[in-house]
Amino acid sequence: MQETNENIERTLELSRHLLYCADFGDLTCEHNSCRVFYRTVRDRANQIIKEAEQERQRYMTRDLSKTRKNRGAESAGLRATSLLLWQSAKSIFKKSK
Repeated sequence: MQETNENIERTLELSRHLLYCADFGDLTCEHNSCRVFYRTVRDRANQIIKEAEQERQRYMTRDLSKTRKNRGAESAGLRATSLLLWQSAKSIFKKSK
């Protein structure tokens, strides 16, 4: 469970870094297409932050006496968050080409 919490924290840190990059890029861009790109990055980062914070809260409130079988099913939320992060990064880099 500790590894899961650490991974959620890393995901939050990465997403906050994406927000910083989007803010900085938005301030320095010269074309509207850049602003659209950075708005997309910002929206995805906010979405990931929301999902990760919800997942962190679920982990904090779980009963530690649950069976291993239940823990496997509960980790599906984290896998969904990781998939969302991967899909967001993939779509952002695809649009930037």
